[in-house]
Amino acid sequence: MNLRHAWIDFRLLFGKRYTAEKCGHDTRRSGRIHAFDTYRSKQMPLNMNGTADWCLDCIGKMTIRCAWCGNPIFIADPITLYVPNKPDELPEYAVRYGDDPVSVVGCMLMSCADTSADRSGFWMPGDDGKGRVARVPSPFEIMLATGKAQVVEDVGSIKEAVASARRAEEFLRGA
Repeated sequence: MNLRHAWIDFRLLFGKRYTAEKCGHDTRRSGRIHAFDTYRSKQMPLNMNGTADWCLDCIGKMTIRCAWCGNPIFIADPITLYVPNKPDELPEYAVRYGDDPVSVVGCMLMSCADTSADRSGFWMPGDDGKGRVARVPSPFEIMLATGKAQVVEDVGSIKEAVASARRAEEFLRGA
């Protein structure tokens, strides 16, 4: 057990409890979530009211599986949106995004994604209690639109993805 897990275990025993606003369940801010035989430590962001929107159990239930390798995609994980060659041969659990063409949600594991430049969004909580795609332009799409190479320090950073998209919009408005 590493130091981070020990800290989370300590906070589970003594940490403050919240009533999640969207699901109404009692929860802690930090803890482990479990999905598809995988555990992940999470710290929930607090909303404007100083509480969590969702409980850790509900966040765990929003986890999906990668259409290509079957590994779990947890809330706030970066995702790919690839178009399958044969959409009729996808596994049942594949999460589709869009209709023309149909693309499916995939993970960003090095053994699965072609390149980190394919990061096309993040798997985020939906208001309906299910996860959803929060689409952001991929570094490759930004490069094609602006003609400028993109340097991405952390493809898993939502803040960096949004900042890159804003810079691209500003560039395109000024071009």
